[in-house]
Amino acid sequence: MGDSTNAMSIVSAILTAFITHEGGHFLAALLLTGKVLKFRFAFGKLYVPRFTWTMPYTTRKEQRIIALAGFASEFIVMSALSFVLNNPIYIITALLHFISYNFYATDTSSDFKWF
Repeated sequence: MGDSTNAMSIVSAILTAFITHEGGHFLAALLLTGKVLKFRFAFGKLYVPRFTWTMPYTTRKEQRIIALAGFASEFIVMSALSFVLNNPIYIITALLHFISYNFYATDTSSDFKWF
């Protein structure tokens, strides 16, 4: 039973990170520009499945905020979940996502290209 609980925690952490990250971009774009991001499915480097979106036409400062909002919201939510659930898997997942991001994100759809 312990192994299945650990596996569910990992799957839960990955899904939470994904939803939180993309939701951060979505909310930032909506609040800053009033525009809704449209996501599309794509494969990144190493055939990692991911959702990408097109940056709305806006100021450079707003573009940076929208790009930063993905990882910022992920770290805030994942840290809170790690604390509340007393389970470090959530913050570890967020850190691993941040560290591995450049290895699988393509140059044209990377959040970091806006900096």
